Amino acid sequence: MSAVAEEVGRFFGRRIAVQPGRAPQRATPRRCPDIAKMEKLGYRPKISLAEGLPRLAKWYVENASAAPKPCL
Repeated sequence: MSAVAEEVGRFFGRRIAVQPGRAPQRATPRRCPDIAKMEKLGYRPKISLAEGLPRLAKWYVENASAAPKPCL
């Protein structure tokens, strides 16, 4: 997971220091998805994580103003 955080940090010109800690109470347990089953069905990623992550981060930056306002 730290590799993903580091890639996002590189996109924004920041150095990320991941510090493991306890999950908050009632938090979703850590998941490490495995696409092996999908690959058996013929799925193959079209782009790499290193290529796709910056594209995703750029999209979020460009569309941040379109996010719905939180309900309080």
